[in-house]
Amino acid sequence: EGMGEEALTTHDVVTARLWRATVRARGLSPDEQTRVCTVVDTRRSLSLPSTYSGNAAMWAVAGACVGELLEEPLAATASRIRQAILETRAAAGHDKAVTSDSWLRR
Repeated sequence: EGMGEEALTTHDVVTARLWRATVRARGLSPDEQTRVCTVVDTRRSLSLPSTYSGNAAMWAVAGACVGELLEEPLAATASRIRQAILETRAAAGHDKAVTSDSWLRR
């Protein structure tokens, strides 16, 4: 693990497996772009109080070229998903003062 990275989770690996199987089943050409989306819980990134009972989620989107996706190791595909999740959490935390305040006012 490098700086700013997290270990792969079961979610990352299962999502990677499903993404690759879906792409393979669709018979997409190797040069097409493909994406997978997953929901990310951003409560910690936004520092929401424990009493907050609303939603705090954002979409994380990972993308790749079909040929590259199907040729790379499963761990590499799972890493793409993990990186998208980390970037989404970071983006949520970047404007957390404004975002959490606007969410709490709803």
